Amino acid sequence: MRICYVTTDSLSEGVGKSQIVPLLRSLNAFGHQVSIISMEKFINRELYENLSNVGIRWNVLDFGRRGIIAGVFRAIRLIKAIPNADVYHARSDIPALALIIRRKKPILWDVRSLWMEQRAVIAGGKFPFSLLNRIWRLIERFISRRSAAVNTL
Repeated sequence: MRICYVTTDSLSEGVGKSQIVPLLRSLNAFGHQVSIISMEKFINRELYENLSNVGIRWNVLDFGRRGIIAGVFRAIRLIKAIPNADVYHARSDIPALALIIRRKKPILWDVRSLWMEQRAVIAGGKFPFSLLNRIWRLIERFISRRSAAVNTL
């Protein structure tokens, strides 16, 4: 089975390094063909070579700048980079939406947290009623209906 893991988060640090890399290595060891697309602030050459040596194909995309406009360009680059696979594991909203736009199926949507919920808690005030919040909640509902499965922590 060909499995593609898609994320805008780094595999070189945090959850990517401690949980995702071991998971993908295990899937690879069980005979699955694993590919990864991630957004990185820097390329971890050692990790790249280690994954490559066991047959895991890692497409490293530059994270780029921060902000909404840069986020749109990250999403576009992600959409263009998605390979063919039998199943897709989307880490969060943007990767899941990118897969849906490319009409890739089936999708396991890994919902570590709902992005708009985090922003609403941080911003407080009237943000939960803003236009952006309403639109993003519709997008989350859209993603949930088109995902084959949803994984949460």
